Amino acid sequence: MNEKKDELQLMEMMDGARGEFSQLSQDMENQRRIASSPDLPMELRLEAFEDITDSEVGDTTMWRARNIEREMGLRQIFLKFEGGNPTGTQKDRIAFAQVRDAMRRGFDTIMLATCGNYGVAMALAASLAGVRCDIYIPETYHTQRVAE
Repeated sequence: MNEKKDELQLMEMMDGARGEFSQLSQDMENQRRIASSPDLPMELRLEAFEDITDSEVGDTTMWRARNIEREMGLRQIFLKFEGGNPTGTQKDRIAFAQVRDAMRRGFDTIMLATCGNYGVAMALAASLAGVRCDIYIPETYHTQRVAE
């Protein structure tokens, strides 16, 4: 268990979610350097970013929900645990896709208004791609989530 803790960077989130973001392997760190380098050809950057996305996002656990199957009289119900994504939410999937699209279109900055998980996911994806990410939160929104 201690080995696992050494390998993971835990992100404590306000609503009880805990995203586990593995420290990038040396190979993925090299891919991050390529993806975030504005001096390299875009095709090479996009390929590197897709490698990061494929290795870090979406390969989350599915469990068979046998108790729910019995209770509801249904067969083969599966639950997908999106908390296994890097920021602990399903928002990582769309954030990584939108950052890839921004890169493909030649944008160097992404701006968004949010109060939650989407901003955290977008900030992570943008940082790995070397894209600036400006997040706007309403002044009247008061929560500790803002610190994330």
